Amino acid sequence: MPHRRINLLSVDEVGPPIDVTVSHWDRLKYVRGEDSSRDDTIRALSQEVLGTIREVAQMNALFKEQVVNLVPSSHMFDMNDPYRLADFAAALSIGGDAEDLQAVLEEKDPELRLHKSLVLLSKEKE
Repeated sequence: MPHRRINLLSVDEVGPPIDVTVSHWDRLKYVRGEDSSRDDTIRALSQEVLGTIREVAQMNALFKEQVVNLVPSSHMFDMNDPYRLADFAAALSIGGDAEDLQAVLEEKDPELRLHKSLVLLSKEKE
């Protein structure tokens, strides 16, 4: 898990070494209680992501092994943090397109991020 996320603004010099200009993201935090209707949606998406992880783990031994190996890294898996939960779900997606995986990581909205990770997990079920 990275310490912080960045956006690449420009490549200033090709180098070596490469010199780039970046902007750092503010730490993404989700505070429950600010918007109750959104809280319900995010809670439902979180439950669906967890349910889908359980379903795929029952059907696919390799997927189950990944879950078992990643869960002890408790800093990666926090059900109360939709950002980390979405990242965890994306990390489990073996067959995901690189672009789809990157889209999850780039999304700043917690609801959309969970939805994108759920789509990746659904592909694992197929």
